[in-house]
Amino acid sequence: MVFRIPHELAISVAVDAGHRISGHIFEQIDYFYYFYFLKHRDACIVTDEKFDKALEKYDFTDTELEIIKSRTYVYPKNTKIIECRNVLFVDGCSNYRGQLFIKGNIYYFRCSWSDFKKGTIFQDNRLYDELPNGINYVKKILFDKLKKPKGNGNYKLLYLTKNCRRLPEKEFNDVIRKYEDDRQFLVISDQFENYYRIPEVVYEEVPVCDLFGKFSTYIYTPLHYNEMMDCSPRFIPECKFFGKEIIYDAPIYHGLNVRKYDTENKFESLFLTEEDPLNEFIRYS
Repeated sequence: MVFRIPHELAISVAVDAGHRISGHIFEQIDYFYYFYFLKHRDACIVTDEKFDKALEKYDFTDTELEIIKSRTYVYPKNTKIIECRNVLFVDGCSNYRGQLFIKGNIYYFRCSWSDFKKGTIFQDNRLYDELPNGINYVKKILFDKLKKPKGNGNYKLLYLTKNCRRLPEKEFNDVIRKYEDDRQFLVISDQFENYYRIPEVVYEEVPVCDLFGKFSTYIYTPLHYNEMMDCSPRFIPECKFFGKEIIYDAPIYHGLNVRKYDTENKFESLFLTEEDPLNEFIRYS
């Protein structure tokens, strides 16, 4: 299956990624806005499934929403070839389970220890060894377009989506007992576990409407695969932006350590604005 993308730049995730609602989806939205609305490039979003509900996190105008939706494409089944002048994979991979041929310039936001030999790699050199095809770059967040919370909730939040943040039962119960007080826990996930059914826990499925209006404290828990790294967690700076307390119930290393440092010491450097240099590295002609 050949997928021809009729734009000069596609903001993509891997063909068979299955991210659902995750940080990578919000990266696609953020960087589409940057390229299309701020840098006036012919950009689009390409994903493996529609994510209209993710757009509810943003304070876009009706016109902006209409444009974003009209320029969002879902990969056709059995896509083997992509034709586009430029493709930026925000999750650091073109496809997970098969071979994919891309006719065009390829760019990646690095998010793993994988050996990248093709394309242009945007990576934080504080995390990775420099590459001949690498460009030092720190991923940003479109803070100026995030909706302000409506509520003033006081839950303690556990973010336990199944892609890498699900906690096994013992670890889950340990966290609950460790941080028990007079407040309830809000567990958000895309996969309900029977051991969530305890009085201390309120459960909601992602995406959660007005999420930042429902909790006051976020408890950061470790990724449940030892070989995985949290390359550039966006929820940490988002909590800072909305004035939420963060408790780190996990080792602070790799991407988490760098993101925590930037959030606490040079927060404004994480704002995605028109002045961001990323557009200069895309080969449009």
